[in-house]
Amino acid sequence: MVVKIILCRRKESGIGRKNEMKRILLVEDDDMLREITSLILKKSHFEIVEAVNGYDALQLFDESIDLVLTDIIMPKMDGIELILELQKKYPNLKCIAITGFANIEIPQDIEVLHKPVGSKKLVAILNERLAQH
Repeated sequence: MVVKIILCRRKESGIGRKNEMKRILLVEDDDMLREITSLILKKSHFEIVEAVNGYDALQLFDESIDLVLTDIIMPKMDGIELILELQKKYPNLKCIAITGFANIEIPQDIEVLHKPVGSKKLVAILNERLAQH
């Protein structure tokens, strides 16, 4: 009798910590956009924590979050307020704001992506930011 042993290696996602997915806090008030973005990021080997606005994001945030990806225009607390609040306590936290509006005043030190952002481009940007120390 011949027994074949097949070794399977888990594919590395190339996003940092070995065998551990990076955690992203996704903050978006549009339910459909949040769900689609979450699915795309999960398929790209990220662990996603979802929030519907900045206030909810503050309640869900913990130190295991590697990056915050937030819409800017939202009820209760917008994305800029959220980022500024989080960076007071966690100055090295990686944050990216995303918006569909062009005429918004944004502090210079906040990275902004403009909608629409293709899924491949978004994943590439997130991987790049997460790889930076």
